[in-house]
Amino acid sequence: LGDVSGMDYYTGLVFRIYVEGAGARVGSGGRYDELAANFGRRESAVGFVLDLDALGEVLGRSGAEELSDAPERTASVVEGGVARELFLEARRKRAAGERIALRTGGE
Repeated sequence: LGDVSGMDYYTGLVFRIYVEGAGARVGSGGRYDELAANFGRRESAVGFVLDLDALGEVLGRSGAEELSDAPERTASVVEGGVARELFLEARRKRAAGERIALRTGGE
């Protein structure tokens, strides 16, 4: 499924994303609880779409090379009994000013 402008399948909140310099919206989305029923499953749903080409153009025109000084973001999947090491590493990174999010347990 994809975002089809002009189709009236949203059933609740609808949003559009605009970025200065883009000239048009660069994303949109919303809630569409009845759409999946057309494909045999009655499910609640939320979704969105981003126009990555438009975002790339805006970033290119705005001097995106300046963003290269931003701290690198990393993600890790940790399995087994190494939770202690994960928390210690997160503390070290936070002390160095990095933004860290941890997820433990479950799927």
